[in-house]
Amino acid sequence: MAVVERNTAAIWVSGQTAKGTAATTAVKKGRLVSGSLNPNIAYGSEDYTDGQRFSSASDYVDTISGEGSAVLQGQSGLLAYLSYLMLGSEVVTGAGPYEHVATPAGSSKWVTVWSLVGASLAQRKRHADCRITSLVIEGSTGAKVVHINPTFRVLDAGEIVATDPVKADDGTEPIIYTEAQGTYTVDGVVMPIHAGFSVTMTDELTEVQGDGVRAVELAPGRGSVGLEVTLGAYNEQAIAQMNKIWYGSPTPAAGTKPQSVVPALGTYEFNATRGSTEQLKIKFYGVRWAPPAAPTGDPGGGAEAMTLSGGGRLVGSNPMIEITVTNSDAAYTV
Repeated sequence: MAVVERNTAAIWVSGQTAKGTAATTAVKKGRLVSGSLNPNIAYGSEDYTDGQRFSSASDYVDTISGEGSAVLQGQSGLLAYLSYLMLGSEVVTGAGPYEHVATPAGSSKWVTVWSLVGASLAQRKRHADCRITSLVIEGSTGAKVVHINPTFRVLDAGEIVATDPVKADDGTEPIIYTEAQGTYTVDGVVMPIHAGFSVTMTDELTEVQGDGVRAVELAPGRGSVGLEVTLGAYNEQAIAQMNKIWYGSPTPAAGTKPQSVVPALGTYEFNATRGSTEQLKIKFYGVRWAPPAAPTGDPGGGAEAMTLSGGGRLVGSNPMIEITVTNSDAAYTV
């Protein structure tokens, strides 16, 4: 008896030239940490009675779709490519290494994804007409390997394929959280006690049904960019940041009350570098920080982390988010 080898799994991605034109070769292979992408088949039914004691029902296929997410190691090639597919635009400079600067365009790219689970009972599938509805990039002092987590919505899911794509892993190591040491900057202030970040870009895509069981389109909802920053303790910089949001000053005088106006927008950026050949830089030109919680007392003492949550805001002609990655890839076309 054979059992599916769940520890043998992989995922590949490629942009499409257009909706309805599935890619035939993969551009990137990801190092899968967790997650999956699978087709969904939903049945519907209508009950009826025909004088019998036990009612029966008429059954039908309601929808066939696909969705899923994959947590992948943040190799520089994959970070640049998935950011480009999600945000929709990039500017590339250099002649090797290349600097990719991804910024939001009018829409994301259509994507083909291949998935593999197992070896002796391999489940090989191709999912076409996908779009990334959410993309998360995160790292922390507790989980030092930077991860990139795309969530896909799929119109044409679950086609069985005979072989895996030939594209191999890039062979590079993932970006490490500590490679940005000394650059984690909140509102222009370097935060030495910065303990983690999570950036979330989302389109909130929903399926549009037509006259068949497969959706015919993906409609975007409210696009947004969110940010969560963890500071490892309430140190001087953390307290100053909290006071600035609550009171309008990092050092409020006695008698100062919480301000009744919205404070100025903040900023956020970091730059993880590995020599001169690999880099991950994320920059927010405007962040609306939510008021963070004040520190709490505890008889046991110890450090208490402070969480800064915010949403990206537009400032002048600057993009809401700018993701810069340096790697060995030339400009991506799809």
